[in-house]
Amino acid sequence: MSSINYDVAIIGGGMVGASIAYHCAKLGMRTALVEKAQLAAAGSGGNFGLVLPSTARFDNPFVLQCEQDGVRRLENLSDELDFDFEYRPVHGYCLLCSEDEVNMFSIHRDHFVAAGFGERMITPRELQACEPNLHVGPETIAALQTDEAVVNPMRLTLGLARSAKQHGADLLCHTQVTGFKTNANRVTHLVTPDGDIGVGEVIISAGAWSRQLALMLDISLPEYYIQAEAVVTEPLPPLLNGFAYWGNVERIPKEIDIAKESITHGWESRGDELVFESYDFGTVQTQHGNILLGQLTYITPPFNWQVSHQVVPGSAYEAMRLLPQLKKARMLRSWRSPAPFTPDHMPLLGRLDGFDNLAIASGVPSAVSSCSWIGVFMADLIAGREVSEEMSIFSAGRFPQPVAV
Repeated sequence: MSSINYDVAIIGGGMVGASIAYHCAKLGMRTALVEKAQLAAAGSGGNFGLVLPSTARFDNPFVLQCEQDGVRRLENLSDELDFDFEYRPVHGYCLLCSEDEVNMFSIHRDHFVAAGFGERMITPRELQACEPNLHVGPETIAALQTDEAVVNPMRLTLGLARSAKQHGADLLCHTQVTGFKTNANRVTHLVTPDGDIGVGEVIISAGAWSRQLALMLDISLPEYYIQAEAVVTEPLPPLLNGFAYWGNVERIPKEIDIAKESITHGWESRGDELVFESYDFGTVQTQHGNILLGQLTYITPPFNWQVSHQVVPGSAYEAMRLLPQLKKARMLRSWRSPAPFTPDHMPLLGRLDGFDNLAIASGVPSAVSSCSWIGVFMADLIAGREVSEEMSIFSAGRFPQPVAV
């Protein structure tokens, strides 16, 4: 492998990395997508596939514009890739149980509607008419109905990677980057157990592992992650037309607080501390009839693939509240996957200081809806094409430096 040189190497074979590889290859760059396991092995594979724009920064018009661009691109992406990733428009229903939740999500609705998204408040009776199998209890006083979509996230990743390969990209799966070789202010090679990979440009897009990779170059990124657990049932007759979830307003503000604190006090230095735990329940039925139930969320620095004993009974309890029909359904498996976050819940995109040919595309809060526009932006950036100055809002340099370890 040491004799191979690429114009650009993207580290990370999830939705975002595969999208960047696809768009780079389309522009004629000799492209490598480098993944330590198989495609969609971590966060992208554990994703519910909801085309759900990030709700944390609904106050920023440019962020909403980017999200809208990503959502629109997904509508026709299956035809562009000539690959079915099971895209289907659905409604989302955020179940609201207090006046505070109604007030907060009303503000959310106003911003999203102004940006061109379809959102509206509906009554419990209207919710019941839309989702007749959903048990709408007295605790639900309203619901935010959103015009969304659902995809199969693994097939989306595979479709993007397949099309990247058709445009000449090499897919280097089961190839772990263990280090970097540098010369002055440039990364010259990725170091792997199979040999060095010569690179002209490097994009780190490894989700929860992006921080670990950047630390190999003495760059501490303000990116951290939750560990989310979920379960899936056997295929069942149609029960849900869309997806439903509780309007949990606790987790995202807590993530932001933890990330801001970690900038100055460190992340790895926390050891195995359990920083936060919550259960924010949501459910959706796949095209094949399986019901996805989750998520149980942990925030703790060391990543652990081991699923806790709480996720199955916790998911069963919450599922029975909304879908009593699941009483006799078999759960097929449970899993844990990481999802990154940053101190302002916006992605890290663009060049990284210290190296002329190193870039980042990580910390993406809603990878399904964002992967397409991020792929276009990063490919244009690497190719030297004109990009909007407004994209600097996503630069990793927007945070105070240095970022503690």
